[in-house]
Amino acid sequence: MVRVGLSPRELSTAEGRDRGSALAVALVILVMAAALLIPLAALTTTHRQSAANLLDRELARRAAESGVAYFYAQFGADPSYFDSLTAPTADFTMGESSFSLDVLTAGTLPRQWEITVIGRHQTQEYELTAALGQVGTVFEVTGVGSDSTTVLTLDNDSTLAGYNSAVSSYSGGSQATEVAVNGEVYIDDNSTVTGDVSAWGAIVTEDGGNVSGTESENQAVFPWQDRDAAATYWIDRSRDANDNGNLVTVFGGAYTPIAGAENYGDLTVSSGSYRVPPGVYRIRNLELSSSARVTFETDTGPTTLVVVGDGSTQLRVYGGAELEIDPGGSSNPLTTVLGPELVVSIFSAKFGEVAGDTRDSSWYHHILAPIGTGSALMFRAHGGSEVWGRLYAPSRSVLIDGSTWYGTLTAEQVEINNTGIFAVDANNVGGGGAARITQVFQSWSNTAYAESP
Repeated sequence: MVRVGLSPRELSTAEGRDRGSALAVALVILVMAAALLIPLAALTTTHRQSAANLLDRELARRAAESGVAYFYAQFGADPSYFDSLTAPTADFTMGESSFSLDVLTAGTLPRQWEITVIGRHQTQEYELTAALGQVGTVFEVTGVGSDSTTVLTLDNDSTLAGYNSAVSSYSGGSQATEVAVNGEVYIDDNSTVTGDVSAWGAIVTEDGGNVSGTESENQAVFPWQDRDAAATYWIDRSRDANDNGNLVTVFGGAYTPIAGAENYGDLTVSSGSYRVPPGVYRIRNLELSSSARVTFETDTGPTTLVVVGDGSTQLRVYGGAELEIDPGGSSNPLTTVLGPELVVSIFSAKFGEVAGDTRDSSWYHHILAPIGTGSALMFRAHGGSEVWGRLYAPSRSVLIDGSTWYGTLTAEQVEINNTGIFAVDANNVGGGGAARITQVFQSWSNTAYAESP
């Protein structure tokens, strides 16, 4: 008998063996897939957590900045706000974020404070430190260490008066200001100080010289804010790293790099209009003349211009040239840092004007000159020039000869003559606001970062 195929029992047994093999193969594949998917799932979870941490960190930073702005506003509204405040404070809550004042340190001058604010969001913390200060007197003559030496002179129909660029431009010397002088004051030949004068020495007025407000003689030596650290910081930092490559792009052959450890170059421009992007620039000699117009942009961040000099070079802007600032609607300033051996001459030119401005804003130009042993005549504005800026030069002399300066000033000796004008800008916060409050530094810095587990 011949049998073809399998019996029903045999056929069932064979099918069972096939199903068992398929199940085993499926189980192996499932185990292998799980081995691959488990690390992938863990990696996805890690990436998701990292992204969440980055978002939380950014929100913590914003909370810290909001905290600085909050305490800044409180101090602006009430200069005694910090006097009775104890740090650390309780948290100030903003939705899921919060901030607190962690450290409060009094400065060396009245109404000067350093604050540290911590912003928090979820597990992230971000710490910011800011310095705040009351402006007070904004025309200061630091003197030469003698109460019998004349350190402020106004002569030949010159004027020292105030205005507030948050409100309007300077308008002819009708607004009062405050003047503090560590030495004698001499006002002669129909010159006028509109406001109050406080002097360590005598206040002498002759031949029509006049002080419209209170004259206070034989006063105690007034303290002035030391900003040398900020100036020397930029001088050193710009040597280590700067953005001078932009100068080659913008000016071409007008900028000459100088090989060596100083990491700077010379810039000489006599015509044309140029725009310099935000950055840090280090120059040995700067000379602008004739129809040259150089605009430093600060729209996306503050710009620092360090002009070092080498004992024989100068910063010269003359013959109709202009150096201006374009903040592009921001409050970012240009900080011009002058080397200790540098001599500045502005002759028949404009220096530090804000592009398109109609209010003589001076806040956007900070001029810092550290204490040094350079020329006695550090800054000279003459020949009908106009200068806008807040000058810190406690060991240098300033001459305003037949020219106008809009801003604030700290200098060793000051002479204003030949119808010269110093218009003291009471607005020091940029873009309006309370005139008596300013951030001592142009921006706050991230001093520490903490990530909670």
